[in-house]
Amino acid sequence: MSNKTASWSGVLGVEGSPTGDGRYIEPDALTWGDLPLPLRYVAADVGAHDGAQVVGRITDISRDDDGSIRAEGDLDMGSEAGAEAVRHLKEGLTTGVSMDLDDVAFEIRVAEDLGDMEPSLG
Repeated sequence: MSNKTASWSGVLGVEGSPTGDGRYIEPDALTWGDLPLPLRYVAADVGAHDGAQVVGRITDISRDDDGSIRAEGDLDMGSEAGAEAVRHLKEGLTTGVSMDLDDVAFEIRVAEDLGDMEPSLG
C-alpha cells in the first residue's frame, strides 16, 4: 500500500432485507475474517469478480441493529486501479459494492411464497 491513501466508509450489505435482485441474507448470518481485509475493485463487468484488483483495505467492520454491515478503510491512490476507483466514487459512477462471500449455504424459494420478503417494484 502506498503512502498516498484516501479514507472511505459505507455499508457493505444488509442482513434481513431482500436485495434488488431477490437475494436475502439471514440476520446475523455474515461473518468476516481477521482485519484488515483487501478491498477489491472491478473496472469492467465481466461476470462474478473476475479481473478484480486490490485497491485498498477494509480496516473495520461492524453490524448495526438494523442489519446494516458497515465498514471503513483506506484506498490506495498510488496505484492506477486505486486512483480510478477513487475517481469513480467521487463522480458517483460507482454507488454500491458486491460482497464476495466465500462460505455460502443457500435455499431457493419461490417468489409467491416469500410474502413480506418480496421486494416492492413500486
